Amino acid sequence: MVLACLRRFYPRALTAAAALAAGLVATTPACALEIGGKGALVLLAGPIKPGDSSRFRDFLKAAPAGRYHAVALASGGGVIIEAVEIARIIRAEHMATVVDAERFLCASACTILFAGGTERFYINAGRIVDGSNQRRTGLGFHDGNNALSLDAHHYSGRASGLVIDAYYEFGIPAAAQLVSRAAPNQLYIVSGETALRLGIATRLTFP
Repeated sequence: MVLACLRRFYPRALTAAAALAAGLVATTPACALEIGGKGALVLLAGPIKPGDSSRFRDFLKAAPAGRYHAVALASGGGVIIEAVEIARIIRAEHMATVVDAERFLCASACTILFAGGTERFYINAGRIVDGSNQRRTGLGFHDGNNALSLDAHHYSGRASGLVIDAYYEFGIPAAAQLVSRAAPNQLYIVSGETALRLGIATRLTFP
């Protein structure tokens, strides 16, 4: 069902959806996760905060049944437990997730949202290479952090553990090895090839 919908919906609406996502990123205050819709696509942009899972659930409930089939992501992360709840909703609704590696960043707790997809599309990743020293778009991983941590970079072993637990819950355990590739104040970006090989992404293009 998801793939059939994406075949109909893309690429015709991809440009419009990306433009809407760009608008959400540009206009979203630093304290809010924006939730919008375009055709069969839900767009989540901005930091993940307490209460966002309830807002996302309410957004889906307010829409006609079966309208949305995929979630496009543009977020630097946020509260891990909220991300896990949003990912559970995505999985329960049998929705796909999409990250446009050429245009947007999905990092830290956002990668949990991506993991929630029944299908996970990491598109336009052809110019993304594995590593920490590159432009900040694509899927980004790092050690967990907590503002209350006394570590110089606010490292939190508990936060890292929660992220790793989430990867196992959503069936991408190989992603756990990426958590320690970068300090909490840095990002380790993965290429499309690595994301596909580790099972983080299921496809690099739309069908």
